[in-house]
Amino acid sequence: MKAPFRIAILACVGVLFGAPIPPTVAEPTYSVDAQNRDLADFLRQVSDITGKTIILTPQVTGRVNLIVTKKMTANEVWELTQSVLAVNGYTAVTQGNIVTIVPATQAATSGGPVVVGPATSDDDGVATLIIDLTHAAPESVAAALQPLLGENGRASAAPGRRAVVLVDTTANLARLRGVIRQLDQPDGDREVVVVPLTYADASAVAGIMTLLFAESGGVDGKGCPCRFIAVERSNTVVIRVPGPNIRAAKKLARRLDRSDAEVEIARLKAMDAEQARKLLQSLAR
Repeated sequence: MKAPFRIAILACVGVLFGAPIPPTVAEPTYSVDAQNRDLADFLRQVSDITGKTIILTPQVTGRVNLIVTKKMTANEVWELTQSVLAVNGYTAVTQGNIVTIVPATQAATSGGPVVVGPATSDDDGVATLIIDLTHAAPESVAAALQPLLGENGRASAAPGRRAVVLVDTTANLARLRGVIRQLDQPDGDREVVVVPLTYADASAVAGIMTLLFAESGGVDGKGCPCRFIAVERSNTVVIRVPGPNIRAAKKLARRLDRSDAEVEIARLKAMDAEQARKLLQSLAR
């Protein structure tokens, strides 16, 4: 019964009296020459450091002019490379350990990896995401998602399949999974519209609209199974409401998106909401 305790004591004594401890292996770091250098030469150095096979299309030209003052790990070098490519109008399409550098305008048709189901943000470059839908029409979801994609992204309905196909950076595809899940709901036929915001915060506007429509019951007062989804990356609100409510929802979102707007919501205990509205309007004149 005491054997484990004796073993633990011996182990501790070994540490105290100088028994060798395996050294911690530091991640290798590299010096990067990126000052006034040809882009193709820079990418060859990146290939040597990261171990990636980098393929350049004939259109890839340009120069790199960066001053790097410290050594970097291989992952840091690749992150820097992604930024250098973006500045020069290119992107990396990744398939396994093979990376093809293409103009950003061609990325959506460059045959990047295809992800069926969940997408993660761990990979680099551009990918194709196929998401099967249960309730929503693929054409409607694709139209709603297109404004949320990057400049060269693409959304479309999958032919012969109840699914939507998205081509964009893997990081943005991962963010849009939640939006797709909220759009694909069993709450009947709904119209979808995307409203980009200039001044107001998308999360705040979506929250206010959700509360107001729930309280009012929609334009007909019969209840509104509405969804207002904030997309923070593009500061956009995705509105999914029944047809009669779509115009009112868009108008409300635009009224809330003002540089001088200050909105506060108060629940009324005694006064009718319509009476309160008329009173406030008279006081504001």
